[in-house]
Amino acid sequence: MSELEQRRNGPAWADPEFSRCPIDYLARQAVPAPYYDPVNQGWIVTDYETVKHALTSSSYVKDVSNAAPCPYTTRQKEATGQSFIFMDDPDRGRIRRILAPLFTPRRVQQLAPIIEGICSALLDHAPTDRAFNLADAYCRPLSVLTIATILGFDEDRQADLLAWSEDLEREFGPQHPEAQNRSRASHLALVNYLDALLGQQRPPEGTAVAFLAEALLNRSVTYEEALSTLVALLVAGNVSTSDLLSNAVYNLLSHPKQLHAYLKGQVSAAQVIEETLRYDPPLTVVDRIAGLDAPLPFVTPGEWVWPCLSTANRSPQLNDNPDRFNVTRDRVRHLSFGAGSRLCLGAPLARLEAQIGLDMLFRRFPALVLSPSDESVRHDKPSFHGFAKLWVIGQGAG
Repeated sequence: MSELEQRRNGPAWADPEFSRCPIDYLARQAVPAPYYDPVNQGWIVTDYETVKHALTSSSYVKDVSNAAPCPYTTRQKEATGQSFIFMDDPDRGRIRRILAPLFTPRRVQQLAPIIEGICSALLDHAPTDRAFNLADAYCRPLSVLTIATILGFDEDRQADLLAWSEDLEREFGPQHPEAQNRSRASHLALVNYLDALLGQQRPPEGTAVAFLAEALLNRSVTYEEALSTLVALLVAGNVSTSDLLSNAVYNLLSHPKQLHAYLKGQVSAAQVIEETLRYDPPLTVVDRIAGLDAPLPFVTPGEWVWPCLSTANRSPQLNDNPDRFNVTRDRVRHLSFGAGSRLCLGAPLARLEAQIGLDMLFRRFPALVLSPSDESVRHDKPSFHGFAKLWVIGQGAG
């Protein structure tokens, strides 16, 4: 059997076990990377240099029209529409410039009191005498309420936004017919809701809906682009930030010395969040399409390539002792928000939200611990990495 044939029996990044623990999952593979994913029909790349190149080089693109026919290409075309996240320049830059005012340092910092208010209200309802699921009670609603604010969605639709987002997150992996039907129904419901928002005479000022509605009037975006972009921002902004916060809490509570340093003020929430982004990132893989000059062995133009952020972040090239969670690092380097011109637009908001969420949680529950009698469970959403159940005990409010 040739080396290429051996590699074609590789892992599937949408496998639930990959989502739960990508580092261990890939370590069990019998062949070296790059791995061919026979389910999604593309290549998983894992080393830092290759991942960074795939993230930054024009040799790799995002526009699905450049992809070879395969099941993943079909799902992408159905799910992504004309969102800027799945565009290449100049179209990507055109829409990114419309949204950029939402994520300036000044605009993001203005959201701090709003995020603090959301945190406080959620923590007011957290039990102090028994274990509770922090992912459901705090991390997910904090994330969806924050993104709803910046996008211009109605707060009273929190339950719908959570449900729609949960269903749409699973569109990019293999689905059973029931899940496929639920995803389609949620997508339709969300699009109908967004259609009504974009049709308002006066959308909420300073929100994504307002910026895109104005761009529609100026004909600098199409209606399909506006709708698809709002859908993508909701899903990406909700689940990734929720997972970032839950991963940070779990790792602190699992490393007593690191927790002690944080509680004593020896390290900041910002340091904890950066180390979490490196050590336990909320996104396991992102997707690219190999162009004509993609310098990867075995890969042909049009094939999908999935750079694995989880493994690249553990490279000794970036940090010493990369397999150790260490919030006291002087400098943390990672690729969890991408790199180059495709650096995540919402990164400043994600960082601020997670930092405030962490500080306010431990300010309210300084003796927070993992529940010894309840098992915390990672979710299995394709390409995302976080908790479905994160059981904690507050041990009395601070």
